[in-house]
Amino acid sequence: MRLCIDRPRVVNMPERLYLARGLLGRIDCVVESNPPQNVIVWKKDDHLMDIENSRHIRVSRRHGTMLIKPVSTADEGQYTCMPYSSLGAGDESSAVHVFVRGTCHATGHFSRVY
Repeated sequence: MRLCIDRPRVVNMPERLYLARGLLGRIDCVVESNPPQNVIVWKKDDHLMDIENSRHIRVSRRHGTMLIKPVSTADEGQYTCMPYSSLGAGDESSAVHVFVRGTCHATGHFSRVY
C-alpha cells in the first residue's frame, strides 16, 4: 500500500474575475492537498486581509471560498490565497485581478457601467 502525502497547492486560479456591484461576489481558492487544508489565508494587493473583523467578507473554512456581500468598487484589486495544512504552508496562488462592474438598483434591474 502506498500513501501519498502532499503539501497543499492552489489549482485553477483565474487571471481575471468580474463581480457585479451590489450583489454577492465569490472568489474560489481550489486546493489539492493530502491531508486536506485547514486554513486559507487571503491577501489583497499584497496585504494580508483582516477577514475576521470585516462586515462584508467571509471565508468558508471548509472550502476556502471568499464571499463578498455586497460587492463594491473598493473590492477591486489583486487577490491571492495561501493554503495551510498539518504539513505546513503551501505556495501562494497566482494573483486573480478582480474587477467590479454594473450597478444594482433596489428595483432589481441592472444597468451596466463599463
